[in-house]
Amino acid sequence: MATKTSNNPKDNTDGKAGWAENVMAAMFAKERSWQINDTLNAWSFALPEVQLVKVVPRAAVIVEDTAASIIVGSKTERFALGLTDYLDEFASVHGAKTWKNYPNVESWQSTVLNNLKNPNVQIVFNLTDVNVWAGVTRAARGAGGPTDWELLQIKNNLQWWDKIKWFIDGIEVPNPFQ
Repeated sequence: MATKTSNNPKDNTDGKAGWAENVMAAMFAKERSWQINDTLNAWSFALPEVQLVKVVPRAAVIVEDTAASIIVGSKTERFALGLTDYLDEFASVHGAKTWKNYPNVESWQSTVLNNLKNPNVQIVFNLTDVNVWAGVTRAARGAGGPTDWELLQIKNNLQWWDKIKWFIDGIEVPNPFQ
């Protein structure tokens, strides 16, 4: 007769099932860390300025270069959008650039789109005094102002939503399109 070695009241075995589960979990964790290391090594060859340390299960990736911050999910610059009346102060508070910081202000739409598409840019959008749905409706009709157009571009491109932080009167708010 087998002796029960598990303290788990639901374990009606001799304890070997618990041992097997632990072994499988450890093997999975080790395999996963090798897969992560292989991926990170491939990235470090593509970006030689990135310095990485070996990943172990349940450990963080340590990055010693800000250029590599893209890999771990943070953005390296910020770009502000919103009504012109509040834009400069809002951008200053958030350490962000605006379309006004670019040499060719006449092509502001290209500047906005390029920043929205750039994975290294965090977008901060000031919704103070903005009626989002009225603006999107105006822009969809080909009317409205720049902020209306910006909102329509964002609404139609779900892939950008995660990179945008929304604010009203300086307070972060949820995405108005979700």
